[in-house]
Amino acid sequence: MSKLSIKHVIVHELIKEAQKDFDHSNRYNLRDTELDKSNAIVQKLVDGVVDLYGSRGNLAHHGVFKSDPTLCGPVPDLFNTYRSVTPSNTVDFINISKQIMMQMYKEAKNQTWSSGGYVVFTDYESQGLRYLLVTMIKKKNGVTISENLNPEEMIH
Repeated sequence: MSKLSIKHVIVHELIKEAQKDFDHSNRYNLRDTELDKSNAIVQKLVDGVVDLYGSRGNLAHHGVFKSDPTLCGPVPDLFNTYRSVTPSNTVDFINISKQIMMQMYKEAKNQTWSSGGYVVFTDYESQGLRYLLVTMIKKKNGVTISENLNPEEMIH
């Protein structure tokens, strides 16, 4: 059982190979539904990314919003609007995840060395605090992502 209280979780895919331009007709693979937060494999995936990225003092790379509003793009405002709605709801969660994916594409298309991957969006609570964690993964802790963007146990 997960030690976190998962409110919403979804996986999308940003499709790009490093050192190549996007296939602009096939930029991303977006889910239209949330993952089942009670599924053990989904919980394992979320626990893994939260353990890696969602703790203070971790060694993983993380990003913050730029302080200059003219350089921020739309994501900080999207985030502030999303977090102001309580309780959170599925429609708003899926919407913000897709909007962030579109912004990730816009940013990555100008970066030659950027590559794609699976992007896990998780709205969760831990120790009384609410978080929205956005992480790009390749594979994690024995979990892989299917073509339909469902986490699956890796078979060794």
